[in-house]
Amino acid sequence: MRPSRALSIIVPCYNEAANIERHLRHTHAVLGQSTAGRPYEIIAVDDGSHDDTLVKLRSLAQELPHLRVLAQPHNQGKGAAVKRGVLAARGQVIGYLDADGEISPEYIDRYLPWLRGGADIVVASKAHPRSATQRSWGRHVLSWGFQRLQQGLLGTAVADTQVGLKLFTRAVAQRIFPYLRTRGFLFDLEFIVLAEKEGYRVHEAPVQFRQCAADGGSSVRLGGVGQYLWQLVQVRQRVGQTVRHWRDYPRVGDAGRYALTR
Repeated sequence: MRPSRALSIIVPCYNEAANIERHLRHTHAVLGQSTAGRPYEIIAVDDGSHDDTLVKLRSLAQELPHLRVLAQPHNQGKGAAVKRGVLAARGQVIGYLDADGEISPEYIDRYLPWLRGGADIVVASKAHPRSATQRSWGRHVLSWGFQRLQQGLLGTAVADTQVGLKLFTRAVAQRIFPYLRTRGFLFDLEFIVLAEKEGYRVHEAPVQFRQCAADGGSSVRLGGVGQYLWQLVQVRQRVGQTVRHWRDYPRVGDAGRYALTR
């Protein structure tokens, strides 16, 4: 499918009825001002919510001309929701933004120059020295420990893979996303590590990050540490399997060990 939009932003939603209308109206308004008349789309993907999220999304889609709504038949995880949205996107540049409002959509326009300047992926990073974060001490400690584990087990050079705003080229989306198999929150890690294996250039950008009072479903709590460690091992296995597949079944025209399509 040829791109028919300059920009596609995916917003995965799960039980966000209390906040999603305000967040999408704000995102729609910000993009309308920053895209300077270039066509864009917001794709909200409901991940089998049990509240009125899908009802509100469908109502908003009747009002906001650039909003598309996709619905998962049941809850499959944030990674699955983002993947579905990305594969349906029509933009030359594609990205995803969390629905909890912890990151302002104004950063989307701020990050685009890095893509124009040669980066293939731009990720919001709490680890950037110019980032300003407002989060609890416990969440800060957990985040620091998880980052060290991820770097040690998977060798990623990206200091913070888990912040809910990323932008990338359509070529990256077409190459990487069909192979992603992590459905939960660690899909970001699988995405970034596979992109690094392919030689794509990843730029970490500063962000102002405000932890929501309810702390949503985006954080990893102490009770979920065991689940996180198990998912981390699974991501490492999946990355290894995908890289071996690319090595054993290179596409026609690929040069070198890994495919580099730009």
